[in-house]
Amino acid sequence: MISLFDGFKIALVVAVLALIGGGYWHYRSVVADLQEAEAANVLLTSQRDAAISAANSNAQAAAKADADRLRVVAELEIAHAEIAAAAARDMETVREILRAPDEENGPVSPLLEKLRAKRFGGRT
Repeated sequence: MISLFDGFKIALVVAVLALIGGGYWHYRSVVADLQEAEAANVLLTSQRDAAISAANSNAQAAAKADADRLRVVAELEIAHAEIAAAAARDMETVREILRAPDEENGPVSPLLEKLRAKRFGGRT
């Protein structure tokens, strides 16, 4: 028969084994969680680096597009000024022709008159 003291020792050994088993199980679950976290960290780090690279690339493209836009706007302003100056010169020429005295005026070919009217829209 087992004495009370022997029963206590057996219970103590069982309790110690249960604690060791529970500690080992907890250790393994913590290690598994850590491995999952490390894998997730690697994935998230690579995704972050890709997002940063894309953002930097987009920022460079936006800066280039803005510089190109400013250059084109400047070129368009120059072209607009040149067109306005040419139109003013053309209109002044038309006014000179229309104000010319009769002695300097003569018959104009109908073709030339049609071209003038077409080009300047009959403006005076």
